[in-house]
This record gives sequence, structure tokens and C-alpha cells, in this order.
Amino acid sequence: MKKLLVVLLLSFTASADDLPRRGMAGLMVGMEDDRVVVRNLIPGLPAEKAGFQAGDVIVTLDGAPVPSTQDFTSRLGRHKGGETATIESTRGGTKKTTALQLQEWPRETSAVYDATYGTVTADGNRYRTIVTTPKGKAPIATLFIVQGVGCGSIDNPPPGSAYRALIESLSRRGFATLRVDKPGMGDSEGGPCATASFATEVNAYRAALASVKERKNVFLFGHSMGGIMAPLIVETAPPSGAEAAPLRGIAVYGMASSTWLQYSLENQRRQARLRGEAFETIDADDRLAEKFVSLFYVQKQPLEKIVAEHAEYRQSFGDGKTLAAGKSGKYFQDLYDVPLMKSWKSTNAPVLAVWGASDFLTDGTEHEWLAAAVNSWRPGTAKYVKLDGIDHWLFKAADQRASMDREGKDGEGEYDDRIADLLAAFMTEHSK
Repeated sequence: MKKLLVVLLLSFTASADDLPRRGMAGLMVGMEDDRVVVRNLIPGLPAEKAGFQAGDVIVTLDGAPVPSTQDFTSRLGRHKGGETATIESTRGGTKKTTALQLQEWPRETSAVYDATYGTVTADGNRYRTIVTTPKGKAPIATLFIVQGVGCGSIDNPPPGSAYRALIESLSRRGFATLRVDKPGMGDSEGGPCATASFATEVNAYRAALASVKERKNVFLFGHSMGGIMAPLIVETAPPSGAEAAPLRGIAVYGMASSTWLQYSLENQRRQARLRGEAFETIDADDRLAEKFVSLFYVQKQPLEKIVAEHAEYRQSFGDGKTLAAGKSGKYFQDLYDVPLMKSWKSTNAPVLAVWGASDFLTDGTEHEWLAAAVNSWRPGTAKYVKLDGIDHWLFKAADQRASMDREGKDGEGEYDDRIADLLAAFMTEHSK
């Protein structure tokens, strides 16, 4: 993907908050024996009132089969508050069809900050923004938090969420924050998330950044994929008639600075070793992976074609469309084509690259490399920091294996506030 693609259709405006609120059912689901099963219900919400119980199997949503939790939550999330979702379920072999009227998703509240909901527009789509301001304080600076790759909403994150804990910690220290829900998630348009392009997502973040242009001290914190996207969000001047936010610095955590092909191969090998796989098994898997990345990234063959013609990859890509994290193969092919170092060179802002040593999804050398590259262009403007005992999701973990063993257990973990310490110090140092 050439740099032009990222901004080809980019036009954005801030608008009144007229974006319909997404619907809420109160169903918590998981996979059991390749079926979507109700794990829990939130008391007082529509699903509980309609008689759903833990253990119910979800068969169809609005007449279409439900193959995965990702599919169910994505399609259910397209319903707005007040709309009706038709769910067919089974319990003990008995089928039941329920017309479930959803209520609006509650807005975010906190004892330490005020949350203001807004809307920005990019490429003709409206995206939900949430700005938090510390109660009773004039903000020292504003931190734009750009989330990771997964298809999930960051609007009103639940208790135990690392993002919620980070925002509250920064609010107590006197900092404001900005978030935007990615295409197709929460209230945002531009979805579904699974098929939204890489460029569409970058443009949504750029629109959000432009919406705070009147603020004096604005910083960006890119977490995981957000850290990879960071230079693309800030590098290019906005279209004629729009002003860029006065960005004072960029902090990244748990990201990659190498090409996505190289990162993918190294990530696979690292995780295989952590699982204790035999060296001969790892070698065989490496060869399969090298063949795949050649077909997929270098030759640009569609994932569907590779899966259809090479049986050895079918188990890894069940639907033949989704590569990872609920995203399409094309999304990652476009990412591979982005010249990241060239983009970083043009950012012209101080950089803080932080790696948690218990993060099994990334490596410290990726962050060291970024800091070294920035310092080669602008000496003394980048810093690399390693934090022991913290994992990819900002939770405490003894080491990479301990974090890996906890993967997939949402909400389980103790947030590590050292990341807020670093971000607060970085923003204080570089604020005017």
C-alpha cells in the first residue's frame, strides 16, 4: 500500500453528537464444542428479562447462523438501542426464538473524570469519540489513546479493564484523554470491523486527532497495533481547510517496528518456544510459515486462494477470510506494504518506546530499534524503556509464559500503573 492510500479519501469534520447509541443485550458468550454458548448474563438487562440462562446455545441471529462469538458480538453490535434482535437458541434440545429489544449502551461515568461523547467524520462515516477531563482540574495535557488490533469497543470499558484503570490514573494526575471507536465498533460506522480496511481505520484515528486541534498539549499513546499506526496517524498534513493538532509527543507500547512479515515469523517462533515445543516441530512449522508469508505478503495472493489451494493451511484459517484478531487478510497485506521507518522519520515529535518484558506478543528489540532510528534522525528525542513484570495488556505477569497461560481470560489480571507513571512524566516533560 502506497502512502497515498492512507489519505486518499480522507476528509473529516467534527459534528454534533447525533450518532445513534448502540444496543445492549446483556449476554456474555463463549465457545464450547464449536458452539456459541451463553456464559453469563448481566442482571437487569434485556437478555435476563427475556429468560436467557447460562448454558443456552445460540443458533441463529436475525435468521443467519452464528459460527463464532466474534460473529455474534459483531452482528449484535450493529443493532442500535431500541431495535429488536431475533435470537434462536436451544436449551436441553428444545429450540426457542426470542425477539429481544435492546436498550441503549450506558454512557461512561467516573468519580475522577467527566466523559464527553462526540462524533467525527472520515470517508463519509461517523465515528464515536470519548473525551475525558479530570474533575475540578484544568488538564495539563491530552493523551489520545489508540487501541490494539482486535474488533472490540473501548466505549465504557468494564471494571478491571486496563484502559479504564489507565484513564482513571491519568485523570487523578490532571490529564485529559481521547479515544475513538474503530470502524464498525460501538456506535461507530464504517464497519463491519472484520472487513474494514487498514486505511479506513487509520483515517478514523486521524479524524479524532484533528478534533482536538484547539488543545495546547496533545500526545498520542499507541498500544499494540495503535503503536504501529502512530506515525501514519500523525505524519501527513490534513486536507486543505483543516488544522492538525499540535502534537507534542508519541508514546508506544507493545508494538512492532519491523515489517509485518518479519514480525509474524519471529512472533510465531517465540511463542512456540514458550509453549515448549520440540525444536524439530518448530523448524517444520517455520518452513510452513515461510511458504505462507511468501504467498501471502510477497506474491499478494488472497487468503481465500491460499487456503483453497493449500490444504496445510486450512486448519489455521477456518473461514478462509480471517487472518488474525477478527481482521481480514487484506488488512494485514496493506499493513505490510506501509514503509514504517519512512513514516516515523517524518513525525518530528519526541518518542517514548516502552516494552513490558512479560509481553509474549512483541520483543524489546522492536522498541529499541524504533528509539535508535528516531535518535539517528533527531538525536536525543527518543527513549527506550523496559519494564519487568508487565505484559502486553498492561497487566502484571511474572514472565512471558505466565502471561501466555492467562491469554483469553478477559478481565483477569492486575493493572500495572507504572505505564501511567511513564506517560505522565513524558507528557509533563514535553508540555508547554
